[in-house]
This record gives sequence, C-alpha cells and structure tokens, in this order.
Amino acid sequence: MDNMVKKKLSAFRKRQTVFVIIYGLINAAVIAGIIVYYRLKEQALAGALYLHDNAYGETFVRKMFSSGITDNNIRAGRTAMESAGYGSHGFSYMSRLNGEMYALIAMIAVLLIALGSGLYNCYRLGHKDFVKKVCDVYADNERLSKQLENEHIYNKEQHQKMLHIYNKEQHQKMQDFIENIAHQIKTPLAIITMKLEMLEEKYDDSSQRKEIADCTGNAFRIKTFIKKLLDISRFEAGKVVMTSDEVDVAAILQESINSSVVDRNRIVMDYGNEKLCMYADEGWIVECFINLLDNCAEYLADDNTKVYVDVTRKNDDCVVTIADNGKGLSTEQFNSIFNRFETNGSAADFKAGIGLNLSKLIVQAHHGSIKAGNSEKYGGAEFVVTLPMYRLKTKYQSM
Repeated sequence: MDNMVKKKLSAFRKRQTVFVIIYGLINAAVIAGIIVYYRLKEQALAGALYLHDNAYGETFVRKMFSSGITDNNIRAGRTAMESAGYGSHGFSYMSRLNGEMYALIAMIAVLLIALGSGLYNCYRLGHKDFVKKVCDVYADNERLSKQLENEHIYNKEQHQKMLHIYNKEQHQKMQDFIENIAHQIKTPLAIITMKLEMLEEKYDDSSQRKEIADCTGNAFRIKTFIKKLLDISRFEAGKVVMTSDEVDVAAILQESINSSVVDRNRIVMDYGNEKLCMYADEGWIVECFINLLDNCAEYLADDNTKVYVDVTRKNDDCVVTIADNGKGLSTEQFNSIFNRFETNGSAADFKAGIGLNLSKLIVQAHHGSIKAGNSEKYGGAEFVVTLPMYRLKTKYQSM
C-alpha cells in the first residue's frame, strides 16, 4: 500500500509540474506573439506611409518615438477614423479586415483550453485518482488510530483494575497466611514459655537458671514479634476498633517508659509546665511510644548516650518528641525507616523492622503524623509525633 501511494504521488507531481510548465510556455508564447505582431504592424504601417510619401513616413516614425498612449491621442485617432468615413467602429472593422480579431480570439481560446485542461486534470485527480485515494487512506488511518487509542485506554484501565484486584487478593492471602502462621505459633510458644518458667523454678543451679531465663526471654521476644505482626495485619485489614478516652499525656508516656527496654536512668523527660490531655486509645498509644523508645535504645552506644522525651502543645495538637544524642540517622532513613522490615539490625536480634511501621499505623489511626530526622538540639535520631487533642473516629481506616 505504501509503495502504491508513493508511485501515485510521484506521478501526480510529474503531471502537475508538466502542466505548470506547458501553461507558462503557452502564456509566454502568446505574449511574445502579440508583441512581435504589433511590432511588425508598426513597421509595415511606417513603410506604407514612407512609400506613399517620404515626408509623411518620416514624420510618422518621429511621432512613434515621441508619442505615447494618451487619452488625447486615442480621442484624436477616433476622430480621424470618423473623418475618413469609417465611423466610430472603424478600428474594429479594420481588426476584422486584417485578421487581428480572429488571431486574438484564437489566442484566447488556446489559453482557455489550456486552463480548462489543467483545471479538469486537477478535478479528476482530486475526485477519481491519487488525491482521493490519499484522502481515503488518511481518513482510514485517522479512524484506526482513534480506535487503537480508545482500545489502548480501555485495555490500560482493565489492566489496572485487574492488577488492583489481583494485588488486593494476594495481599489478603498474605494477611490470612501471616495470621494463620502467627496463631499456629502462639499456642506451642505459650506452652514452651510455661515449661521454661517451670524449669526455672525447679533448678537451683544459678548457671542453669540463667540459661533457662535466656531461653524464656527469647521466647517472650518471639511472642512480642508475633503480636506486632498480627497487630499490623489487623490494622491493614481495618479490623482495629479505636476507643476515644481522655488520657493524661504525661501518664501514658511514663507508662511507656516503664514498659520499654531503655534504662530509666538514661531517659530525660520534659513534660512542660502545662498538663496536657487528649482523646486517644490508651493501649495503642502506649504501644506506639514503647516502639519509639525501644528503637532509640538501639543507638545508645555508652553511658553518656541518653534518650530525651519532650512534650509541647501546638495549637490544638500535642507534640511528643523522642530523641537521643547518638549517631543519628542517614538522610535515606528519614522516610524509609517507617517501612515494614526496614532495619539496621540482624535477624538474630529480632530486628525485623515492624515496630516503627506499627507506630506509624497507630499514629495515623489517631489522625496524627509522625516523622523521623536528626535532632538539632541533641544531635541524634529524632521522632516527632503530632496528635490532635480532640476526639477521633471509633474505627481505624487503612491509610
């Protein structure tokens, strides 16, 4: 199809070029013929007068050089024709008699025929030949292009819908799998923990009791890990129902400090001069602050490293800042640190990177915000939690 269109396009250009050249040559020939004819006629007229009377002939030639086509000369010529007895149409009669009018009519006819032929050729090309086919092909291409574009948009939308449904199904399957595995582990883990506690009470040897205590501690760490994993799954599934009780901010922070792994002697607290209360789910908020405090504990390199807990009020929000004077965070960690399984620790230390992810979900469920960075005041890592002091909705919605 492309080769045929190219051949017809080439033929069309050649024919149009030939037509323009021929029509231009015809016009040039007609104009040249008219000029030559009237030049010869002037010479013949001057010669005829010269043969009749040399003086008249010479006078006529001089007049031809000095006179032009003016209105006075034209009117004088008509008067002379009438005085000679040929009337006002004498010049037309003379043109017919000499054949000039017929020659002019023939030239005009040639020009009209050439022009008509060119117009007809263009008309035929536009309606029956290449141009019409090109227009048809262009119209078909436009129609097909529009159809393909619509189909592409439709297919893309369908793909997005199917991908969303597939991801949602896979996510739900993964959640169900995690919950199932976690529940399967909880029961035997509880039995193991209970047996270890019984063994610890049974043996009097300090070294044996220490080994059993270490095993019991690791079992509790596994239990805590499973609990956090289940909590995250419940948050994402929208199964968590939040209470909205008035709580004392200082009290829940003190409870979080008592439950965290950070040495209380290394925590510096500044609750401010104003007693702050807010509406929140006390259990979940405590869990959030415990995770943040435990994360700071990872960066306590020596006895000089401390954790700072500051509480301030900003309009209708309560701002809790938990920071340390450790080595701080890298720029890449500012946002990624809240991602699930994002951790700098090892699997052997149960650093799975889910505690901060759970804290973020809890804060979002309370319609608050949390961000990480480095403290300008203390120099180490910093977590800023902003929570509204008004009542929140009763059920958590996935963010």
